[in-house]
Amino acid sequence: MITNRKMAMKPRRDTRARNLVFFITVISALVVGLWLAR
Repeated sequence: MITNRKMAMKPRRDTRARNLVFFITVISALVVGLWLAR
């Protein structure tokens, strides 16, 4: 995840890619949290 964030932070125009990575990270964290909470 650290390399992904570094790569996404380099170009300023790649806000959409950074948001996509952030979105995927949040969703996966929520899925894992819900799966563990069962």
